[in-house]
Amino acid sequence: MKRMVKALFELAKSVVARPVKQTKKGPNKLHWTKFDKPFEEMTEVERRAAAERLADEMLGVIKDQEK
Repeated sequence: MKRMVKALFELAKSVVARPVKQTKKGPNKLHWTKFDKPFEEMTEVERRAAAERLADEMLGVIKDQEK
């Protein structure tokens, strides 16, 4: 009996205390960057160039979203 009362009480709390609706945001867009080969197979120079390219592309996407 106690379990039933507790379950009903929890159900009532969930109906009364509904979460606040989130404000509408623009759709989240994923940005994919493809590299020629996996990081493990890259030399240090190639990894650095890939990381710089990735950072430049990410900053470009962020800048476009701010407009």
